[in-house]
Amino acid sequence: DAPAREWTVESLAEVAGMSRSAFARKFRELMKMAPIDFVVEMRMWQAARHLRQLASDMKTIARQAGYQSPAAFSVAFKRWSGETPSDY
Repeated sequence: DAPAREWTVESLAEVAGMSRSAFARKFRELMKMAPIDFVVEMRMWQAARHLRQLASDMKTIARQAGYQSPAAFSVAFKRWSGETPSDY
């Protein structure tokens, strides 16, 4: 429920009450992707929803997705979706 938080595998494992290695192994087994890749997916889906709704400006959407700047967010979003946020 906090995609903008600076998540690490260690902090995710702590929330789950597991060791880092056990958490990463179990997460990958169940979700078929690394924990941090999942965090990026959730951030991008949330950002895509905000972009479609035009609910916020780019700076706000970038921050909500865990990025310090709209430029960094734009690069990550394009890598994820194949489109710039403004084209999306």
